Amino acid sequence: MAASVSTAMRKATLQDIADLAGVSRATVDRALHGRGRVMEGTRQNILRIARELNHSPNLRARGLKLSQSFLIGMVVPNISKSFYADVVEGTEECLKEHGYGLILCNIVARQSAERYQTILRMQGVDGIISCAETGYGWERHLRAFADEGTPVAMINYRVRGVDGPVVYVNQRKGGYLAAKCLLDAGHRRIMFIGRSKGYINLERKQGYRQALKEAGIEPEEQLSISFENWDEEFDLFVNGLMGGKEPPTAAFIPSDLAAARFINRLQSRGYRVPDDLSVVGFDDLSSLEWFIPRLTTIRQQKKEMGFYAAELLLAGLKGRETKDILLDVSLVERHTVASLPERKIADFKGDVTGG
Repeated sequence: MAASVSTAMRKATLQDIADLAGVSRATVDRALHGRGRVMEGTRQNILRIARELNHSPNLRARGLKLSQSFLIGMVVPNISKSFYADVVEGTEECLKEHGYGLILCNIVARQSAERYQTILRMQGVDGIISCAETGYGWERHLRAFADEGTPVAMINYRVRGVDGPVVYVNQRKGGYLAAKCLLDAGHRRIMFIGRSKGYINLERKQGYRQALKEAGIEPEEQLSISFENWDEEFDLFVNGLMGGKEPPTAAFIPSDLAAARFINRLQSRGYRVPDDLSVVGFDDLSSLEWFIPRLTTIRQQKKEMGFYAAELLLAGLKGRETKDILLDVSLVERHTVASLPERKIADFKGDVTGG
């Protein structure tokens, strides 16, 4: 404690931290700069002492950083979703132009979050790009990196307690455009099929609800569905809503992959899209170019998300002021929406007598 008091009046050195931690100066250097192996307990103790002494070992902004790895860490929730493949491609394009390499961290479990935070430290990355609501404890690790001075840029979601620019997408406008497309086609009973939690889904749902209310339609709770168990809940949906006297005529599904799965399920039960049900997705995934019918959807600027996030991060590394970016969305009309008056009501699977 005496050492802490004496160092409070001047800038703490690596030796000050080493003395308090009971380790060598070299161990402190490795722990703070990710230059070698240090036991996790020892590293955490060193980082704690460094924070108490207001020592910022990874300070890179405004040209104060003494050495660079020219590596950037990028954390995504699940790279198997082709949405993130496009985002990563945009990031790599920008980093390549500036001579940086990319360490891609695919977080699919708590163990992978722990493993990748260790890898990023060992490699001494110059900064981190974090995508969306990753989960599995990653947000806690990102806060620790930020507290230590590692520059951070985020995509689609600001992690609480982390200072850094964010590349947002106008999710609410996307939900609004999707519902407006269906309303303009004459539909009034429009489902929202998606999770009702998480920032992105909630924003898309708010846009959907706004469009309905502007059209004088009060959103119905029974038309808001989240399939947690597709096998069981889809059958209930078909036997309930679709088989009822006033079945929905359209659905906004805020994920192209979920929309494609939903359409396949409908087709397996004898329903036709868009004749029996119109569908609008969200994302405009290139991996679904083969899918029939071609999906009407909301296009996000996926590569631009990654490119701009990398630009913001590199600008911060050079000490430049950065601001959040909001990217626009657009409606892509294809083949899964039909105008309601043109539907063949007599062929509908439910007990319907009129449009």
